[in-house]
Amino acid sequence: MKNFFFIFLLIANYLHSQTFTGKIIDKKTQSPVLYANVGVIGKSIGTVSDANGYYSIQLNDSVNNSILKFSCIGYKSYSIKVFDFKKANISTIELEPDIISLAAVVIKPKQYNTKVLGNENKNRSILAGFHTNDLGSELGVIMHIKKTPTFIEKASFNVAYNDAGIVKFRVNIYHMNNGIVDSIILKEPIIVEIDKQTRVLTVDLKKYNLVVENDFLVSLEWIEGYGSDKISFCAGLMNKNCLFRKTSQDNWEKANPIGVGFNCTVTYEK
Repeated sequence: MKNFFFIFLLIANYLHSQTFTGKIIDKKTQSPVLYANVGVIGKSIGTVSDANGYYSIQLNDSVNNSILKFSCIGYKSYSIKVFDFKKANISTIELEPDIISLAAVVIKPKQYNTKVLGNENKNRSILAGFHTNDLGSELGVIMHIKKTPTFIEKASFNVAYNDAGIVKFRVNIYHMNNGIVDSIILKEPIIVEIDKQTRVLTVDLKKYNLVVENDFLVSLEWIEGYGSDKISFCAGLMNKNCLFRKTSQDNWEKANPIGVGFNCTVTYEK
C-alpha cells in the first residue's frame, strides 16, 4: 500500500509538471542573449539558454509560489512568480542591458608578492566533478586572500578525465560576504572550452583588472554540452573550501570531504 501511494505521488507530480520553452533577447538590440541563467531561486530547478538564446525548463506546481529568475552578466535580471509566468505564457524574455559604472583605478605596486590561492592538487587518484549534468551546474573554490588590495592574475583548473570531448564553461568570480557567496565580480562573461587533451585549463585574468578586498569564490559553470559523459577534476582529501550548486539560482552547498584542484594566482604589495 505504501509503495502504491509513493507511485501515485510520482505520477501526480509528473502530470502537474510542464515544460516551458522560450527565448531570451537583448531589449535594446533584440539580439539573443547567449548562455543566460534561468532558474527558480533557492531550488534545484534551472538551466542555461543556448548559443541562440533559447531555453527549456520544467516547472511543476510545487514551485508555483517561488520566484523564477532570468539573469546574465551585463544585464539587469528579471524575476517573476512561477504561477504568473505560467499564466502569462511568456515566450520571449527581454533583458535590459546594465549600465556599468567604471570602478576606481587601483595602481598596482611596483614591488609585489605573488601567491597561489586555493587547491593546486594535480593528483588523478582522487577525483571530483559536477553534482549533476544539468546546464548551469557550478563547482567552485573559495580563495582566502592574505592582504588588500589583492590583484587576481589568473585562474587554473586541473582536469583529470574528460570523456565528453569539447565542453564549454563559464568562469565565474564572486565576492564572499561573511562566508556567504555574494554578488558576481565580473562585468563581462568569460567563456572557455576544454577538450579530451586538456589537463590544466588556465585563464588569464589580467585584462579584466580584478581587484578584491575580501575573499572570493572562483567557479566553473557548465553552459554547453556533455550530456551523460563524465568530466572529472583532480581532487584531494586535504583540499578545502569547495562549494557546488546543482543549477542556476540554486543555493550553494559545501562539497565535503574533498575539494577540487582549482586555484588562483594573485599579487599584492610587499
